[in-house]
Amino acid sequence: MTSPVGSLSSLSCRCKAGFFAPNNEYCTACSVGKYKDYEGSGYCSSCLDGETTLDIGNASDSNCLCMTGYFPANNVCQPCPAEYYQETLASIGLESCKPCPLYSNSSSGSQSRDSCSCLKGYEGGSSGSYCSICPEGKFKGSVGMDACQGCPEDTFNAVTESKEISDCKCEPGNYNYSLTSQCLPCNLGSYKPLLASSACTPCPPLSNTTDTKRADLSECLCNAGYTWGAVSYCEDVDECTSMAPPCVLYADCHNTVGAYYCTCKPGWEFEGSLCVDVNECQRLTAFCDYGVSTCENMFGSFNCPCVAGYEKSGEACVNTNGCLNASYVCQNHTDCFDTIGSFYCQCKAGYRESAK
Repeated sequence: MTSPVGSLSSLSCRCKAGFFAPNNEYCTACSVGKYKDYEGSGYCSSCLDGETTLDIGNASDSNCLCMTGYFPANNVCQPCPAEYYQETLASIGLESCKPCPLYSNSSSGSQSRDSCSCLKGYEGGSSGSYCSICPEGKFKGSVGMDACQGCPEDTFNAVTESKEISDCKCEPGNYNYSLTSQCLPCNLGSYKPLLASSACTPCPPLSNTTDTKRADLSECLCNAGYTWGAVSYCEDVDECTSMAPPCVLYADCHNTVGAYYCTCKPGWEFEGSLCVDVNECQRLTAFCDYGVSTCENMFGSFNCPCVAGYEKSGEACVNTNGCLNASYVCQNHTDCFDTIGSFYCQCKAGYRESAK
């Protein structure tokens, strides 16, 4: 306190500049950011916006300095612009505002580098940088120092600096189920090769996959009896010509669409899985003329040899003309007479058979 020269009472005491007396009691120093430039019990005045003081009890507005985050311009303190910060009091100008690190931002009037937050698509404190780009498979949709988030299960993004979860697309072999926005595996019989939220592609006709979540056409395998063809995807396999004889001995192969079957050759029949000879003679199924021929079984067939006195004429047994060589079969002075299946000799007229 102070008082005029010759004061006779404590009531003449007044607070010095930089001090004030709340409720006219004891003098108290003006707080930081305020000043009082006259003696008396009046109140302290605040520094202008953006200003503060170094300590308490300031007696002049000349003690008001630009606070951190501000710089002097045209006799007033201006906030450092966005993307900058200022950490000291009593700065000398705009050049005292420092830029935020690469890929970060701040609001105007920021007072420290910690006010700089990483942009969307960047995370803080990794790889030795203040802000690092989100790698493939991750994203970050907010400003701040938080880490990038990984894409949900069965999704991936093939870009860096991703800012949205929507950049995470269904991985190959998965499709987007619109009702739940989930990525689900392609069903059996379908595939999807792309990193996208598109639908799965059905396998070509007559082919299928061995499992779900298939990513390539090559995983569509032709059904049994079919193979990849040059013209169409799956073509019928002719097993009868494209592989070692598929049927057993004495059997014929018959190709069908997607399969084949075997039949025993004529004269043979299946006994279990083998073809065995049919004895047509025993079964009386041979087409022999039993009056003039007999039946003789053969492997896979039969034969009808003519009985004595008959000979083959094509497929039939016909009577043999025993008199064709009459001079050989009948003696002199005899005539030869042919009969069915035989012949006989008779003396000519005027001759008789001699005794033997």
